[in-house]
Amino acid sequence: MLRQEILKTCLLIFVSLLLFNCRKIATPTEMDMSEYGWVLFDQGSYEKSNQWFFEAVFEDTSYKDGYNGLGWTYGKIGELDSSISNFKLGRRRGLQDTTDRDYNLLFSGETPPHNPVKECTAGLAFAYHAKNDHKSAISYSDTLLNSVGDSSYTKFTGTPGWKFSRDVTISSIQVIWVLASSYFAQGNFQESLTQVKRLVDPPFEPDLTTVEGVAELAEKIEWLRNNPPAP
Repeated sequence: MLRQEILKTCLLIFVSLLLFNCRKIATPTEMDMSEYGWVLFDQGSYEKSNQWFFEAVFEDTSYKDGYNGLGWTYGKIGELDSSISNFKLGRRRGLQDTTDRDYNLLFSGETPPHNPVKECTAGLAFAYHAKNDHKSAISYSDTLLNSVGDSSYTKFTGTPGWKFSRDVTISSIQVIWVLASSYFAQGNFQESLTQVKRLVDPPFEPDLTTVEGVAELAEKIEWLRNNPPAP
């Protein structure tokens, strides 16, 4: 009799654990959805990734990293207005309040850490540049570089202070490139050259008073797009 009671108790514990685990699998959290979205993002499945980020913010409209993911995936599929609006929403929410889940992202032990506010800021710089809104691209680029201590960064000063946690080939180096390209688009060739010189080996001193010098600067900016220095 005692043995039967023990077996019953063990069975009840087993069934309870099984039901708990099944329930946990059946109801993923917004963080689970977002993290799976990043897995798909890393695989280049941007439209599917976007759907998971959408589910994450549908589950919890305050989840900043979900908006961050929406911003990056919309940017990848060329929907720049949606990219910008989601980056702005994620950044605004991140600056207004920080929850335990955000701390979990920041201090998860990952290198670099997941910081939705900084990643949304960088994303806005890239999205506005792609949209040819160079004034906004410069503004958000400066904001990002100042916030991560890279306002004076050059390729000779070591590792940049910011790398995109979901793709470490993207860093402050690409943000500096945005500055160079956007200043050039505005016709501010001298400031564009200042930014370019942060990323290339000296000497690079085109004569900006000549058409040839401006063309040389444009060629260097294009070359840096495809050949950024390693972070």
